[in-house]
Amino acid sequence: MSNLVVVGFDDLNKAAEVRLKLQKLQSEYLLDLADVVVAVKDEKGMVKLHHAGNLTAEAVVSEGFCGSLMPGFPD
Repeated sequence: MSNLVVVGFDDLNKAAEVRLKLQKLQSEYLLDLADVVVAVKDEKGMVKLHHAGNLTAEAVVSEGFCGSLMPGFPD
């Protein structure tokens, strides 16, 4: 069973810090991640996705799902 977890931060540095912590937990075999994505909205309202990790077949499906959410990305 897979879970999609979304956490929002006002600070890009905090999001990057949490992403690194998640990757560290995975390297210690305490967490199993298919993918980690940090979404950043710029001043023009454009959203950029920053992926980390290897894309498995399961992660490709979740990437497609995340991409389908992008048009409705909230302010």
